[in-house]
Amino acid sequence: MKIYMDILRRSSIVILLTILVFSLVILIFSYVIGSNIRPPAPIIDYSVTNWSTSSTRMTLSTKSTESMSNNSTDELPDLSYWKTNKTDQFLVDMANVTSGTPFLGKDAEKPHSGAHLLITNKGNKWPVGGSSVTNYPPIYAVADGVIDRVTPTLKVGLNDRYGINLGIAKEGSTVWSLEYSIEPMVPEPSKDFYLPFVLVKEGQKVKKGDIIAYFYVPQKEVGTHIHFELIGNGVPTMKVPNIFTPELLATFYPKYIGLKDGGKVVPNCVGYKVQEIENPFESVKVDCLN
Repeated sequence: MKIYMDILRRSSIVILLTILVFSLVILIFSYVIGSNIRPPAPIIDYSVTNWSTSSTRMTLSTKSTESMSNNSTDELPDLSYWKTNKTDQFLVDMANVTSGTPFLGKDAEKPHSGAHLLITNKGNKWPVGGSSVTNYPPIYAVADGVIDRVTPTLKVGLNDRYGINLGIAKEGSTVWSLEYSIEPMVPEPSKDFYLPFVLVKEGQKVKKGDIIAYFYVPQKEVGTHIHFELIGNGVPTMKVPNIFTPELLATFYPKYIGLKDGGKVVPNCVGYKVQEIENPFESVKVDCLN
């Protein structure tokens, strides 16, 4: 009987150890596999109707920062044109903008090279009327121009953005673009998820008011924004997007009214505390550029 009990005790220990080892293996395997799996992508209806030249708009290039051929930009005006010929077209419908900031120049207490417009989705307003791409906020060409660059996706910290550079001016061989850095503030839900949200390709001519993209605004996100500024290919410094009419800027100002920089309220201006190299039209410092 004593021998039987000893065998039974040893067998129980072996079984217990086996169970513990097996459980540990399962936990390690689950961790390794799980860490490489993204959460499931939202279900998006990619069917889009009434897209003019749709056969070309979905063809995206992976070109980096090289300028376009001269033929595609010959008709662009000189950058100085925009000093007196402002556009009344904003990047998005102003009614959709939740908040924003102007371009905070290098002389600001908290400089940031780029203006921002935010379209948040705290109340899950978007998409409106179904999951189609076209039920998200439209993004417009602010002026006649040529698409200088399309960025299908780009890692920014833990998140991924997409974007478009709209060429609106030229100085010598430099194409000046309004950069639309479209930032949903989440990792791209799945490979090539952002592609259907972009409706243009590099080298394509567009007209003011054309819808060039849609803004993917994730559910419950409050930091989703478009970062915009003037950028020249081969030029390291971003410049103030001082191309909008005073009337249009007056409708944008309420989106950031009360914004403070170092304790001072930022006035109604598209560029605040701007240094010479950030001024697109004159090599002078300006406290409030409009």
